[in-house]
Amino acid sequence: MNTHRTAPVIGGGLAGPVTATALQKAGIDATVYEAYEQSSGLAHGVYLTVAVNGISALRAIGAQHTVTEHGFPTGQIEFAAGTGKRLAAAVETSSGGVLAPSRSAPSAARSATPSCPSS
Repeated sequence: MNTHRTAPVIGGGLAGPVTATALQKAGIDATVYEAYEQSSGLAHGVYLTVAVNGISALRAIGAQHTVTEHGFPTGQIEFAAGTGKRLAAAVETSSGGVLAPSRSAPSAARSATPSCPSS
């Protein structure tokens, strides 16, 4: 019986390599597949924002240091519909975990949410 396990990972963004690293730490060989042969540059993103759940994922595999040493903290992230209706939020706890608070945001959190200009 072959006990060697492998897994394909689709996507070379942040989630793909993090998933591959976690699989390798679990003893599973992972291969990351990416649609682009080279960086897509400004056509598909300008800079990287790692949300609190992303930092938690990196922390789980011991890979958060590069991001935390070269970036700046974002303690919470909120998601809103185009109408402005608040959909969800995630807040980093003091222990490094992620707390998804209720859908009704405190007014301070709502006022701290950046707005996106319409096209």
